[in-house]
Parts: sequence; structure tokens; C-alpha cells
Amino acid sequence: MKRKFTILTLVIVLVFGLFVVSGCKKKAEGEGNATVQIVDFDGKELFNDEIKFDADDTLVDLLKNHKKIKMTGETSEYGFYVVSLCRVSASNEDHTYWSIEVNGEYSLVGVSDITLVDGIEIAFLLIGW
Repeated sequence: MKRKFTILTLVIVLVFGLFVVSGCKKKAEGEGNATVQIVDFDGKELFNDEIKFDADDTLVDLLKNHKKIKMTGETSEYGFYVVSLCRVSASNEDHTYWSIEVNGEYSLVGVSDITLVDGIEIAFLLIGW
């Protein structure tokens, strides 16, 4: 009986730990510059510039607070979902979403899981699905 209680307690602690870790935003690895490019559905470049960051910054916070980018979105159990960048929105009605490329490669993680490192290049492309 005591062994079952111990195993159950361990499982609960592990599951709770996964929820806590999955909700964390990735902080920068030191300070530096990130090049951010934002392109709308028609291929028009909305933004292309370097953004300075500090060790305590996250990509989500940088983009939300940037005066030109003003990223909006929704937080879910899977991370932050980007809805708009530079006042251009993705939508289900238009069958569009913001695709993310990191250093020229399609990102396999969401925006809240991208770690800022000096020299990183991040592109957001509004594309159809």
C-alpha cells in the first residue's frame, strides 16, 4: 500500500513538473542582437531590422513590446500562438498563419520556445494553409 502511494505521489509530481516547464518562455542566452523580418501574405516586407536584447528578455516579450511590431496572440497549453505582427493578422477565415523561420530553416518549435542568441535571424511569414 505504501509503495502504491509513493508511486502515485511521484507520478503527480512529474506531471505537475511538466505543466510548469511547458508554460515557461525561453530566456535569452546573454545579450546581443536578433535580426527580425516580417513578411505579409503578398510578400511585402513589413519589418526587417535588428533588435537588441538582454539576458532577461524572451522573444515573445520583445515582439509584444516593440513599437513597430506590437505582436498579439493567445497563450495556450502549447505556448504562445501569434495572431498579428505589425498590425497584420492571421485568421482562420483567410486560412493563414504566421510561419516562423530561424536562421533560414523552418522552426520546429513555437515562438515561446525560441531562445535568443546573438546573431539569430528570425523570419515571420504570413502563409496560407
